[in-house]
Amino acid sequence: MSKLRGWGLLLSLSLPLLVFFSWSQLGSSTSRINLERYEQLVGSGTDGNTEDLVVFFQKTRRLAVAGDITLRPVPPKSGVKAWSIQADGIYKVEIDAKIDGKPVVLLFVPLVQKTLVRYECVSATSMLHVRKICQQDYLQSVDGIPAQLIANAQAMKNLPPVIDTTEAVIPNGVLTGSAYLAKGGDTSAEILCGAQCVKPLACANERPLLCTKTMDQDNARWQEFRASSSQHRGVNIASAAEVDKICTQSLGEGWGIARAESLGKVTLTGEHWVHDNMSGQNNCWPGKLPL
Repeated sequence: MSKLRGWGLLLSLSLPLLVFFSWSQLGSSTSRINLERYEQLVGSGTDGNTEDLVVFFQKTRRLAVAGDITLRPVPPKSGVKAWSIQADGIYKVEIDAKIDGKPVVLLFVPLVQKTLVRYECVSATSMLHVRKICQQDYLQSVDGIPAQLIANAQAMKNLPPVIDTTEAVIPNGVLTGSAYLAKGGDTSAEILCGAQCVKPLACANERPLLCTKTMDQDNARWQEFRASSSQHRGVNIASAAEVDKICTQSLGEGWGIARAESLGKVTLTGEHWVHDNMSGQNNCWPGKLPL
């Protein structure tokens, strides 16, 4: 009888420990799965927030901070609990995981180099668990963040000026897009000008679109260029498809927005919005158009 009582006491003590051990293992497994899910998300390029942050810098010559852009929605089953941009411009990703009882937080720190920026991941979590995400090419730990932010501020002061179509300097922080300065007059000079006449213009400015259409007549084929019948603020155009559609609605079937990289003879005068299909960051609007 005493042996049975002893076994019963041992079982009553072991059962809570077994349950605790099972729950702790489940938590560890869940954390591992969520980390792997985010690794796959980064590897597939689905988390395009850092790409959007780079484009923002290229368009405005300023690091995005909280409130500047809308981050993409967190995909389901991505392993991500939340992501955000901090006031210092660091992109913060909170993984739905805990390591050693502490939440896993990844910090993507901007590194400004000349006229470019890239984001490098660091974390207070052991590299044993986040090494596939945080490569630490330049920053070795979170301790290096303050010095990097100071270096970024200094690099921003040394950025070369952005010159618009009228040779005026566009201040940093102003959203810019591609505009063509059609000079008119000497058309022979404009044939040589082409994409060289495409320069930045503040997206808040209101300008007509430079529209184009392939013309066929008497066995001759050429590109015709005309201005849209109305003016538009670049910042109000939602996408490349929309700007193409505006030309069609304005001038008729077959007309579309002129591509910055394939401009021909333009006999118009003044500034006109064009679309840069090769470098999307040079447009006020997102997206590409069929070649």
